[in-house]
Amino acid sequence: SPHYRAAERFEMHRTSDGTPFAWQGYGHLYAEPGTLHGISLDYANYYLPETIRSDSLGTADLRPGETYVLNVTTEGILIQGRTTIPDTFSASLVAMNGHRWVVWPRVRGAGGYMLSFSDGRTSLQQDTAFALADEELDGGWLTIRALDFNLYQYVSDPQMHRAGIDRGFGVFGATTAARLRLFP
Repeated sequence: SPHYRAAERFEMHRTSDGTPFAWQGYGHLYAEPGTLHGISLDYANYYLPETIRSDSLGTADLRPGETYVLNVTTEGILIQGRTTIPDTFSASLVAMNGHRWVVWPRVRGAGGYMLSFSDGRTSLQQDTAFALADEELDGGWLTIRALDFNLYQYVSDPQMHRAGIDRGFGVFGATTAARLRLFP
């Protein structure tokens, strides 16, 4: 089973002004996140609260278009990461050549897109248009996530063990989303 390692330092800052984020450790740290076939993100050892003091940042301070740097020291080893949150965007449902399409602009900072339908299906792509089948126009929802380059690389390559960090396993990535109702 994989094991969490304790961190002597867990820091993240915004590159535009150097302001740090106030990651906090849970009171009880889990040694094992799960088995190799069932790793869960429910048992993280650190979390980022929504809002923090005036001299540090929380999740409410994350901004599309901004770049963030991560530095974690664990058992004397420095792990560094960098990500830029993709810009915000919107999507539209249009008719072209007798078909219904979902279209959106190329998103600055996106390496690709993940489409998630309300029935649980997903699709991963780099194009900014998606042709809908008639049965997909059922009034359900489609969520389009713009994945930063790190996250897109990580989810699109099953052989990828890390992206956005220079050591270890995992990903330091970011996403923004647009949601669209699929009417016939």
